[in-house]
Order: sequence, then C-alpha cells, then structure tokens
Amino acid sequence: MIQFRNIALLIACAGSLLSGNAQNQGKEQPLQRELLLEREYNPDIMDATKYFSLPELTPPSITKSEIEYANFVIPFQPERALSPLQPGNVNTEIKHSKKRGYIRAAGGNYLNLNGDAGYHILQNEKDKLSLWYSHRSTNGKIEYLDTDIKQKAKINDNTVGIDYAHTFKYNIWKLSAAYGSYAFNYYGRPTDIRDLEIGIFNLDKLQRNQLISFNTGLATKENEAFNYDVNLSYYNFYRKLGAQPDFKGVIENSADIDFDFYGDFNSNKRIGLDGHINAFFYNLPNLPDGYTHVFNGFNNYVDICLNPYFGVEDNDWKLRVGVLAHLDINESEFMIAPDIRFDWLFSQHSKLYINVTGDVRHNSNKDMLWINRYVDPTQRVQHTKDWIISEIGIKSQPVAPFWFDVNLGYDISENDVFFTPGHIGEWANVATPRYMKSRKFHIGAALNYKILNNLSVSAKGKWNAWNVSNDDLKVQLDNVDLKAYGKPSFEAEASLKYQPIPKLFLEANYQLLGGRYTWLNRINEKMKNINELNLKGTYVFNDTFSVFAQVNNLLFQEYELWWGYPMQKFNFQVGFNINF
Repeated sequence: MIQFRNIALLIACAGSLLSGNAQNQGKEQPLQRELLLEREYNPDIMDATKYFSLPELTPPSITKSEIEYANFVIPFQPERALSPLQPGNVNTEIKHSKKRGYIRAAGGNYLNLNGDAGYHILQNEKDKLSLWYSHRSTNGKIEYLDTDIKQKAKINDNTVGIDYAHTFKYNIWKLSAAYGSYAFNYYGRPTDIRDLEIGIFNLDKLQRNQLISFNTGLATKENEAFNYDVNLSYYNFYRKLGAQPDFKGVIENSADIDFDFYGDFNSNKRIGLDGHINAFFYNLPNLPDGYTHVFNGFNNYVDICLNPYFGVEDNDWKLRVGVLAHLDINESEFMIAPDIRFDWLFSQHSKLYINVTGDVRHNSNKDMLWINRYVDPTQRVQHTKDWIISEIGIKSQPVAPFWFDVNLGYDISENDVFFTPGHIGEWANVATPRYMKSRKFHIGAALNYKILNNLSVSAKGKWNAWNVSNDDLKVQLDNVDLKAYGKPSFEAEASLKYQPIPKLFLEANYQLLGGRYTWLNRINEKMKNINELNLKGTYVFNDTFSVFAQVNNLLFQEYELWWGYPMQKFNFQVGFNINF
C-alpha cells in the first residue's frame, strides 16, 4: 500500500505540474489531436442483449494524410461481453445533433433496458465540460442448451462520468473521472447438469464489480520543434465477492503513464519516443477461519514499455520504423518486438499496407470486466506477450460507390489466454484461464457497395488457422489435442442499409461465427455456431426527437457465447432519443 500511495501521489503532482506549465510551450500550430468530449447521442441502438458485435464497416481512406494502423477485418473477440457503450460512440448515418444535451431510453422483452443521458455544461473554443450517464441491464430467464431448464440471467451496468478539456494557447489539458457499477450473476450451467438438482450451487447471487477512474493529460498543439502527449491515469477496481457468495473479493489498484515525445524535421521526417508505464497493486481479503484457498497470480506487477521510432513520408508512401522494448520489473523479464508500419499509394485509388508490431496484454481484473466478466474471481489472469502481430493487405476503391480490402497476417503469442468452464465454491460455472503458446494465420476480406444514394450493402469475413501448444496443459487436460478454446476459426458479417424516405433508416445485419471449441468432461467439445439475423429501424422526426426499434435473433437460434452461458433467443427493443 505504501508503494501504491507514493505512485498515486506522484501522478497527482505530475498532473498539477503539467497543467501549470501549459502556457509556456512553443509555436502555435493547427490542432491535430482530437478530444473525445463530443458525447451527443446518435439515434441508433446499442442494446443490452448484444453480448457481442463485430466492428462496423467503414470505407478505407485512400489518402496520404495518415498511416492507418488498423484493418477493417478485425478478429472477432467473443470475450467482449456487454460493454456499456459511451454515449456518442454509436455509428449511424444520421448526423448527430450539435445541441447540448441528450436523453435516450429503450426497453424490451427479457427486461432489457438501456438508458443514456448527457449534457455539455461548457462548449466553447477554450473549455469543454460534459457530464454523462449510461445504463445497460437485463433480467430474464434463458433456457440452457439441450435442456428445458431455465435460469435467470442478470446484468445491471451503470456508468457516470465527467470530462473536461481546456485549450491553452499552445497546449490542451484534459481531465476526466468516472464511476461504474457492474452487477451480474454467474448464471452458467454446471458441467454436470444433474448438480442443479442437488442445490449446491448459487446461480442467483449478484457479483458486483466497481471501477473508479481518474485521468489527466497534456498535449501540445503540433509544432515543428518539439511535441508531446502525456496522460496519467488511476484505476481502482473492486470485485465484491470471492470464491463464495459470503467471501470478499480482491481490490486492484493500477496507475498508468502514457507518453509520446516527438519532433519533425526536414519537412517530411519524424523522430520520437512513445511508451507507457503500467503498475498494478493488489489487496487480498482476509479469509474466514479454516478456509485456506489460495488466490492465484495476484502479484504486484509493473510493466515499462519504450518505443523509439523514426518516420518518413513521400508523396505516395509513409513509413514508421521502431522497436518495442518491454520490461517486467517484478519478474525481471525483457521483451523486444518490432514496430513497422508502411503505407504505399501505388495507384490513384489503391494502397498497400504492411504492419508488423507486438504488444503486452496485461489481462488485469479491470480488463477482464470487458473481456470475460465470468472469469474465476480467485485467479488473476496472467499477461500475454504478443511477439508478432502482422498483416499485409490492399485497400482499393476502383469506382466511387465500391471499395474492398483484402489482407492476410500471422501472429505469434506467448502465454495467450483461453477460457474453459470450471467451478469454485458455490459458483457453478466460472471461466478458467488456460495459457498456451499460439500461432495464428489469418486471411480476410471486406467490401462495401453503395448501390444507390439510399441503399448500400457491406460484407466482411475472416478465416483463422490456430496452432496452440503447452505440454504441461496437455497432460493436465488428459492429453487431448489442444484447441484455441472459445476462439472462432471463421467469422462473417453482412449488412444492408436502406433509407426509403428521408426520415426513415432501416438496417439488416447477419453474423456467423463458427469453429469454436471448449474442453468439457475430459474431451474437446465443439460449440454451436453463432448464426444471427437482426433488423433495426430509426425514424427521425426532427433534430430533437426520434424513435427506434430493433429485433434480434430473428432466426430463433440457440447458442452460447461461453460454454454454459446461453444467449437470448428472439428479443426486441423500442425506444426514443431526445436532443436538447
């Protein structure tokens, strides 16, 4: 605790010093960094029933303004379960309101409820101050696969936050704070369904995660001499319950420093150093007398990453070359990975992109809230080293209404984490982390065709070839042929958007994911494919008021996101949006 308090105090002091020196920096240039304070809600739907979603398709940018490091066929991550959406982050074709406030509410079957509200208290050239609130909840009974047994699935997520930004003559200072309460029950079925009759498990007790966060940052407006962007963050994550409903959980405190220092020279070159320092500290609860369960992996952990880089651009190409150096202070482990990003506009309408980089995924308790909230509360998921994350692809727009993107890549990871079902105490089904070396070859494509001004179609797909290994785990799992548990080998999405009249927006979306496995009862078991069709519509009366409706799972499919955790069948929501 003494170490943590010292670091928290250091961050607070550094934030004060940064803001105090904000008006003493170099020459003013046009602002190129975007402040994410525009939180008006767009009249679209992000419902509490969607435990997963594939990213929206957007057309490629065939320009030389920025190197695009992201690809459009992003690997589906089924572990992203019901992430509360920040207001204003929903993609829609309807231009968002520039008014100061918004209120949105929606409800449907399974007691699915959504709500968002926010207000821009200050909104001028120098100061931006916003308050916002987000709610996602569900409380309905869902039937386990291949049984007639139903269990209530509960989720109640609430987040409230405040964002502030001040623009000085040469700098921008950002400050934000948020509090979130995320309640849910471990409703997953046990590996032996007969155990439900004995009544030894508690499937209704609410686990509650609480997250408190603070962030401050200072960035220069771009100038030719020297630029920086420094952000300091603090997080307090509290998991209320431990191995039993009456046992306390672990508290995780973390402090982050993210920075980028760089300078431009010779009009087309840049040299810089970016990186971060992430520190994690844990408070373990006292166990009742006679209980000796061990909390696994909750060791204080500090990761330092430095990334020196050099960038250069010409009329038709851009190149960034760097080295990622990670140092784990506690384990004295050192990791070096490449950081190479290249764009080449080889024709007027097409470009080639190549990315080869690496990363360390911390897999903290806070991260698990968004990756897999049903993880075993007595285990700290260990960090993953991504030695290589690579892709090469071509984006092209041969004619104005049509574009496509094809790509392939190869990833190498150490201590990659996969989840299989397990149980502990009275929790019938918690996700048990399994660690393996992974190799993944992937190939994908995306396309978008705007047939008419009011009609467009898009599609994307990806095939993943996994190769995983861990000799010790193989023995532990009865010498089975290890799989990339929970991960899909193929994924696809298609959507159609239609605007029959100026005020009405319709969309159909289809998603398919397959090739997933889990380890169950000493064997590998193939999981049912995710095969879902959704429809939604929005009617905009004016820039103040709109109504919307969405129906999900029109094919009435039964599937699980994690084994034992079935998703909702046919469900719907209706709601309204007010901008004021």
